[in-house]
Amino acid sequence: MDEKEVTEVLDSDKYADEVRLDERESQRYGIHAVPYFIIGNRVAIPGALPVKQMESVSTEVMEAEAKEAVGMQGMSCGPDGCHIG
Repeated sequence: MDEKEVTEVLDSDKYADEVRLDERESQRYGIHAVPYFIIGNRVAIPGALPVKQMESVSTEVMEAEAKEAVGMQGMSCGPDGCHIG
C-alpha cells in the first residue's frame, strides 16, 4: 500500500469485519500471542519453530489427513506434495 492508502485504512473501518472475525477465531483457539500456527485444524503451535521442525510437523499433518481422505489406500505426502502409489 502506498502512504495515502495506509492513512485512509487507518482512519476508517475498512477492515473492521475481517479483524473482528480474526479476533473471534483467536479466542476460540485460545490464542493470546503471536506467532501462533494452526496446521490442518489439528496441531496448534504457539511461538516460532525452526524451519526444519515446522516442515516436519506440517508433513506429519498432511500425511495424517491424506490417510484419512483415502482410507489409507496407499497415498503418501511430503514436502513436494501427495502421491498415490
